[in-house]
Amino acid sequence: MQNFLGKPPRCVTIDHSPSLKASAQAVFPHTIIGYDYFHTSKILNRAFRKEIMRLQRIQYNDPIKKFKNASRKSLAIERKKAKMSTFSSTDTYLQGAWVVLRELHKINNVKSFKDFIITWKDALYHIEQSKWQDSREFLVQCRKIPPLCGLSSKNYSRISIQMWKLWRKFLRNKRNVVEQEKSNFVKAKYSVLRNPVNMSRKEHKELSKYLKLYPWMRSIREAVRKFHYQFRAPRSSWRNLKFLEKVVQEDSHEELKGVVKSFVNNYKTIFAYRQVWAQYPDLENCIGIRSNREEVNRRINLVARNQYGFRTLQNTRSRLAGILKCPVIISKALMKREMTDL
Repeated sequence: MQNFLGKPPRCVTIDHSPSLKASAQAVFPHTIIGYDYFHTSKILNRAFRKEIMRLQRIQYNDPIKKFKNASRKSLAIERKKAKMSTFSSTDTYLQGAWVVLRELHKINNVKSFKDFIITWKDALYHIEQSKWQDSREFLVQCRKIPPLCGLSSKNYSRISIQMWKLWRKFLRNKRNVVEQEKSNFVKAKYSVLRNPVNMSRKEHKELSKYLKLYPWMRSIREAVRKFHYQFRAPRSSWRNLKFLEKVVQEDSHEELKGVVKSFVNNYKTIFAYRQVWAQYPDLENCIGIRSNREEVNRRINLVARNQYGFRTLQNTRSRLAGILKCPVIISKALMKREMTDL
């Protein structure tokens, strides 16, 4: 981690591992330690994905389950395997549909053709007066059920069955709409979290379409956009990360709450390059170099996990040198810290 002139680096960027940060500080006590952009954005994206999945359950998964439960419950009531009861749901569509189902239940319990005629007319009137948004279309379909010969003592029982089936068909159609929205949302949630710099014109148009369909995701997209902008913003536009707090609600995912709190408190470490530029103005226009790809880091981590199984430290160092294809120097300060921890 030192150059060939023996001078320590002016800044070291690492991931958010506390042990790695402590090790870097032990080796380079006078060097600025910062969190790298890649791992910082990765952690934030993972927290946003969990928050979006929570919102997906509220917006789509839970309503779909309620539609399925309503259909199953109505089938059990129709077959008289369950009693007619209230259906607790905050969905206004299901509340209105259940009011209509109560009228169908009255028709289903008649004992004679004469009672059916009275109950049928009364039910149609109450359905028409109900606040269910599909009540008019449902009535149109109901009036088409009786045969051309009209109602009779032989066919009235079958008409009641057809009305229950028609009611479940309306719920199924409504559920299909929600499922289609959920299918489109699965594509949208990945588009919302993308870095604006890496998006093509076509992808930007798709994102605009998704934000119109799902306006409640605009706050997350705005936070993602501002976050990525801060890493390429001019000095006059430098900000902290407090704007991320606007996304966090009382019932937000716990990981999102923790990540936002950590980022707001440690924004100086995340934007360590700002401190480097302030101390060393000649480095402001320099390009940073990333030493290893992630696949190389995974192989190094595997050696680190197995290091106590090797016979000597020289064996560990030679394995690391083979992976990195360069000489490896293990700092005495790091070794001293390792022995202290043991």
